[in-house]
Amino acid sequence: VGGLGVRSASGTCGGECSGSSAVIRNCEVGGCYHSGDGAGIWCVNSGALITNNVVHSNVCSKTGAGIGGYGSVTPEICYNEIYENESPHGSAIGFISPVSGLNIHHNVVRHNTTSSTGMAPVYINGTYSDIINNTIVFNTSGVSILSGSYCVIENNIIVSNDYFGINPAAAYVAYNDVWGNASYNNPGVNGISADPLFIDPFGNNFQLMAASPCINAGDPDPVYNDPDGTRNDMGAFPTVVVLPVAQDVSVSSEDQTHVVNHMPQFQWTFYDLEGYSQAAYEIQVGTDNDWTVAEMWSSGEV
Repeated sequence: VGGLGVRSASGTCGGECSGSSAVIRNCEVGGCYHSGDGAGIWCVNSGALITNNVVHSNVCSKTGAGIGGYGSVTPEICYNEIYENESPHGSAIGFISPVSGLNIHHNVVRHNTTSSTGMAPVYINGTYSDIINNTIVFNTSGVSILSGSYCVIENNIIVSNDYFGINPAAAYVAYNDVWGNASYNNPGVNGISADPLFIDPFGNNFQLMAASPCINAGDPDPVYNDPDGTRNDMGAFPTVVVLPVAQDVSVSSEDQTHVVNHMPQFQWTFYDLEGYSQAAYEIQVGTDNDWTVAEMWSSGEV
């Protein structure tokens, strides 16, 4: 199935994969409601590939409002944007026992709500499942694993969730950035706890700035390498660097968001992959992160 929009289904799931290896690609599934398990996409004994979809604003009264299922055979959930779904457990991605062989990677999971604070929007009750290279931000919580023998949680960015980051039972946790959650900020082996430096998190742009500590910080095993062959970047997006770039910008000793000095002093470093040096600069004051237009003031090229 590709290119479909499923909206406002009530009393059933927007899409159900039962006993098949369906491919659901490039679809929008939103505004669905179900009084039981599942609302958006529900998998039963299915090896479905669910990729490049937008799954949002779905609600159910049990588990898996966005994408979920049980008894599934190696389903793959990847490159989706999953947001503003609601259920008691697994509001974004929720699979209930018995389930095994999930492969969840390169998804953006944001602004999803669980009514049970002990369970997270990404909720797995099963075994042998991988949660790798996802960005999980601004949700009620991050990841819950129950009965999670041989599950792997690796190379993810799990930050700024209301309650906890990762709360696994029996999972291998490594090379994650887990930061700014109310509790359980343990990133695992070789992980970090630091601001990932998203380009524009409040505009829902979760790509990484050039100075992000998540760049080249994932598992160094070549199997995880980024598409350009470099070491894995944590999170759902390999680094996109627009060059040249000014980085490490600071305003003397002032709070950068409240500059009150009438003669502030700015410092920055200039970076260009080709090795060029800076020839000029321009200082702009604006009201958003689109610097093609300076809404308030611009110095012009200096």
